[in-house]
Parts: sequence; C-alpha cells; structure tokens
Amino acid sequence: MNVVTINFGTVKHKRFRPAKNAFGYGVFTVSIPMRSRAKQKILLTEHGLGDNQFKLFSFFDKDHGHGDADSLQWIERILTENHI
Repeated sequence: MNVVTINFGTVKHKRFRPAKNAFGYGVFTVSIPMRSRAKQKILLTEHGLGDNQFKLFSFFDKDHGHGDADSLQWIERILTENHI
C-alpha cells in the first residue's frame, strides 16, 4: 500500500451497570504508508496534509514513539526487536 487513506468508523460504548447507557460517535483515522513517506517527501503534502508542519490535518514525528525526529526508525526498531 503506497497510498494515504482516510478510514471512517463508529466507536460504540454500552454500559449495563450502575445505570444502563449506550452511545456511539463517528471517528476517522488516516493510514500513512510510513516507508513510502520516507522515500517520497511530498507524499503527505500532495494530499493536503502537513508533514511535520502545521496544517488543518498534520502528522508530526515528535508525536509518535519517544518524540524523536524519525518515527519510522522508532517503529522499525520495535519490529526488529520483536522479530516481526
């Protein structure tokens, strides 16, 4: 997958005690192909997203992992350490 995708869904919650209650709300996620992003520096910006810069919707590496400048390196290390 080399395409940025927007995924839509609904989060539902139901409680039985102490009082019965249920609700749901719409959510969305953005799937970013991180290896493609590393190779194509304009991958996010060509879709109107901010890549480590402020826009209406932005991805900041510092918000993922340990706050390092390279979130792909962080996840690659975790995958390697866990033999995945």
